[in-house]
Amino acid sequence: MTAELEPYRFQATSEVASLGSFIVPSRNLTPAERAVYDKAKWDFARLTADARTRVYAMGLAGEVIEFMVQAASTTTTRVLGIVDGLEDPRARDLMEPFAVRSIMTHQQILAGLNMSGAQRQQAIVQELYPEPVEREPNFWDRLLGRA
Repeated sequence: MTAELEPYRFQATSEVASLGSFIVPSRNLTPAERAVYDKAKWDFARLTADARTRVYAMGLAGEVIEFMVQAASTTTTRVLGIVDGLEDPRARDLMEPFAVRSIMTHQQILAGLNMSGAQRQQAIVQELYPEPVEREPNFWDRLLGRA
C-alpha cells in the first residue's frame, strides 16, 4: 500500500504501554479515520488495563492463599500442642477428637472467607470500563483541520 492510503505506520518499539508509541500518523486523518483510530486507542487502553488488572488479581489471590495456609498451619500446631500438653490421658483422649473437628472447622471457615473474597474480586475484575468522554474540538483542532 502506498503511504497515502495508510493513515498510520507501525514502528518497532519495546514500549507497548501506549498504542501511540508504536503507531504514528503518516498523514492528516479524515474524521472517519480518526474515529476508527481513536476507538483502536480506546480498545488498546481497555485491553491493557484489563490484562494488568487480572494479573494483579491473580497475584493477590496467591498471596491470600499463602497467608491462609500459614494461618491454618499456625492454628493447627498450637491446638495440637495444647492437646499434647494435657497430662491426664482421659482428658487428652476426649479433647483430641474435639481439637481435630475444631481444626477442620477452622479450615472450612478460612476456605469460605477465601471464596467470598475471590467472588468479590471476580466482580471487580468483571466491571465494565466507562465509555470514553467525547471532547469538543479546540482551537488547534479546528486550525489544523482535526475537527
